[in-house]
Amino acid sequence: MSKMKKDIIIAGVGGQGNIFAGAVICSYAIEKGYNVAGTETIGAAQRGGSVVSHIRIADGPIHSPLIPAGTADVLVGMECLELLRNFHMLGPNGWYLLNLYRVPTVYTNLGIDRYPTMEEIFESLNLHDLKGVSMPATAKAVELGSSQITNMVLLGVRAPDCGVKTTVPPACANASSFSASFLSARQRHGAKRTLYFSKLLSILTKSQP
Repeated sequence: MSKMKKDIIIAGVGGQGNIFAGAVICSYAIEKGYNVAGTETIGAAQRGGSVVSHIRIADGPIHSPLIPAGTADVLVGMECLELLRNFHMLGPNGWYLLNLYRVPTVYTNLGIDRYPTMEEIFESLNLHDLKGVSMPATAKAVELGSSQITNMVLLGVRAPDCGVKTTVPPACANASSFSASFLSARQRHGAKRTLYFSKLLSILTKSQP
């Protein structure tokens, strides 16, 4: 039986970078010697369509890249509605990480449907007694210079709460400095930006909040 097994789902919309983040997490886990399986389910739209990444990490056999409903350890919601659409994937002890960012659906833009308010979103999460953490990651990323680092802000903010010390540089003690360090490294080293994504595995494989 596997001593280490983590099932992680990243749910968002096309263009938010969740596939890239998932791919780098998988690559890093492989480098650490774990067995890894990952796949994505992608909507019809290249940008704006639903994108869900399944990431399975274990020190034992993995028999399918798809995570069964009701078993995920972590659900990362890059967008509010996408988290609601996928919270049924969480296991009894699972937890979510939510970016407080809303992308109107096609039906919403056409006036056919209504996007739920933030109050309704949290009422739904509380109704199902889900544990998790939320933050305005996209707003913070824009403040730091680029919405493209939303995934870094969202995942980096968990580092201090999870007690990560050896895997996250001291200068990256919070979301702002974690992301700022990423931007600085990208400007200096270009391709070496994936170094900072190597921290994500340690963050995501910690216990629930």
